[in-house]
Amino acid sequence: MSNDKVSSRRRFFVRAGAALAVPLAAAGAGAAQAAVADDAASLGARLAAHDDLAAIRSLRQTFARAIGDGGGEGLGDLFVDRRAAAAAAAGFAGVRRLAPADFGEHDRVEIAADGRTARAEAHCTVETETALDADGTLAEMARAQGEGFVRRAGRRVLVIDYVRQGETWKIASAAFAA
Repeated sequence: MSNDKVSSRRRFFVRAGAALAVPLAAAGAGAAQAAVADDAASLGARLAAHDDLAAIRSLRQTFARAIGDGGGEGLGDLFVDRRAAAAAAAGFAGVRRLAPADFGEHDRVEIAADGRTARAEAHCTVETETALDADGTLAEMARAQGEGFVRRAGRRVLVIDYVRQGETWKIASAAFAA
């Protein structure tokens, strides 16, 4: 073979390779840009979900403290409306403490796809206190000493439904699972 033929074949392969590489490079750049955009979108979605989970956990801990303090006015600010707060306060009558140290291990928080509602289930220790109903000398002595209550502690599952109002989360309902 002559040098001209080898040289022309080389030029052909170089030109053909360059011609094929341009569309592949453009497709690769487009795919890379799409991947970066997808990563940014998924990162934004993950950050938003993390912020929502943190807000929901904080609200649940505030709720647990309010129940331990006897409810009061602070409980009403956590709920969507005052009727829901009153219903929850009645449902948690006698509860003296929801042990927040137990929150976390078995928590389950599900945020709806629309991002407007959520449901959380948490295993917690519930401490209750009920006044003695008995009459008699022993009951009167216990009441006189400030011990006229039956105290119990047990594990329960707390179920709270949340609703997003603007940028904040509020409690729609709270109860113990059956």
